[in-house]
Amino acid sequence: MWRGRAVPPSVTSFDDGAAAGPESSGTSTVPFVPSAVEMFVLRQIGSGESPLPVLPDLPGESMETRVRAARASLAGAVRRYAVQAARLLRRGETVARVCETAATALGLAEPHALLAGLSHNTGGLWLLGIADRLAEPATHDTILTLLSSYQGAASVQLAERWGLPADVVLGCRETGWRVARHPAERLVRLGMGLAPAVEARLDGGAADWSDVQDLGVAPGLAMQIVRDSAAALADYGVVTSAL
Repeated sequence: MWRGRAVPPSVTSFDDGAAAGPESSGTSTVPFVPSAVEMFVLRQIGSGESPLPVLPDLPGESMETRVRAARASLAGAVRRYAVQAARLLRRGETVARVCETAATALGLAEPHALLAGLSHNTGGLWLLGIADRLAEPATHDTILTLLSSYQGAASVQLAERWGLPADVVLGCRETGWRVARHPAERLVRLGMGLAPAVEARLDGGAADWSDVQDLGVAPGLAMQIVRDSAAALADYGVVTSAL
């Protein structure tokens, strides 16, 4: 069973405490009391009543297609928190496209950039489905806390169980830019940082560039990545809507 903001057994080998949530730095002893929703979700997982979802077996299809199918299935099972699930689905696609675009722009040799971005928040969809089984609905803030505390660890477990490449598993870790050591980690962190600007551009809104200096890339390059990622997503949407 996961305790507090601790990570599941498969993640405890990480030595920087990054996947343990915002109140754990690897050395902190600050006590943490989970909410009733968190306790319910953790009990469901620990008892095996909510086993890890299975990756669909789609002969001849790419791993990206199989992961997308699994994500769509997980999101489709969520009723009470369907809006949050839809946002996670969209954010996964956005981060995936930013990762792929940024890998080229930064000259990073990361063959699984898109898959790492796509997979980074899949655990959140699983957690929403479990929380949906509670008799009473949770507040919006409680769901956000659940996701911020456990989404990374859950995504890592899913990536490992599904046999995704090791760099994708690393990309699912909840780390900050300054502690991201592997290219996949760096790309996913950058993708998470730039995704809101990409989605704002697609939605006709104004992007917030206040934190761009913290992403480890020059502002001009970050803006170009955002423009190219938005264009690629727009083209992808046109293609998929025609299928």
